Amino acid sequence: MKFIDYFNENYYDKLIARKDTFKKIFELLNDKEAIIVETGTARIKDNWKGDGQSTVQFDKYTQMNGGRFISIDINPKYIDVAKESVSDKTTFLLGDSVKILNKLTQDKDFPKIDLLYLDSFNLDIHNFHPSAIHHMKELTAIIPKLKKGTIIVVDDNKRIKDGGKGTYVQDYFENIGVEKIFDSYQIGFRI
Repeated sequence: MKFIDYFNENYYDKLIARKDTFKKIFELLNDKEAIIVETGTARIKDNWKGDGQSTVQFDKYTQMNGGRFISIDINPKYIDVAKESVSDKTTFLLGDSVKILNKLTQDKDFPKIDLLYLDSFNLDIHNFHPSAIHHMKELTAIIPKLKKGTIIVVDDNKRIKDGGKGTYVQDYFENIGVEKIFDSYQIGFRI
């Protein structure tokens, strides 16, 4: 079974605002063996509408297609919750995402990333700047491990009128001419 078919049958209708963007992500990955890195682990079991359960989806994708999936979170409780919903295909790293991503760039054996999913810093709807800055720091920390074709997605992008977590990543990518692949609740780019 192709993963997109599994996704459509099991996840699509649960995702609400994220369903079309996750579908696009998996269409672009096209069942290839992929290196997937996410910041911000699923925090509440089965919270499809609120969190999107990206950790569960990426784990299942790597179960079906091979590759490697790493989920980074600063809160050990969130990692413990997420571990209950995934297989041993998922590697969890505990700590500050910017520091961990930078450390991955120092590892010459760590491969280039196919999908970078940024969702580690909760959005304050009254002040999006701290989370947007944090995601820009994450992107900057991992740039050496990105390659032509890497997909970068930032969650909670259109949560408020003035911006969201992807505001500065979007501005940066627009300035250097990186392709935008979607722009809704989530914003996605392909290098």
